[in-house]
Amino acid sequence: MSRLVHARRIVSMLVGAFCLVLAGRAVFACFARGDIDLGAIVLISGLLALGGGLILSHFWARRFTAAVCLVMALIFPFGYINPFNAMEMRNPPDVKAILMWMVPLVCGLLSLAWLIDPPRQQSPPKTPGAT
Repeated sequence: MSRLVHARRIVSMLVGAFCLVLAGRAVFACFARGDIDLGAIVLISGLLALGGGLILSHFWARRFTAAVCLVMALIFPFGYINPFNAMEMRNPPDVKAILMWMVPLVCGLLSLAWLIDPPRQQSPPKTPGAT
């Protein structure tokens, strides 16, 4: 097993464990609040399924998590640096202060998406006449 495959499995397991911890925190928050609603049930079941799928290195769980990381890497810069958000702040931060945490966050999300995404496997060549 190559180092890259080993690193991909470790990162997938760590992100899956993080999803399970988030699901546990959501369950604890529901019991502490004394109220559970449909949104909480959907969130908890989704996090449990995603965490279990990532720990077991399921193809679609890894693909979905990589897609979510890519979408988050696109949304964070456009969502934070826009004129409507700046109008609502009294003292908006300057661009340097925003880029100090935005660039590492986006780079981390992109590298996490690259690590978690399952490798493309080449399909075997098709033989003529085979069904």
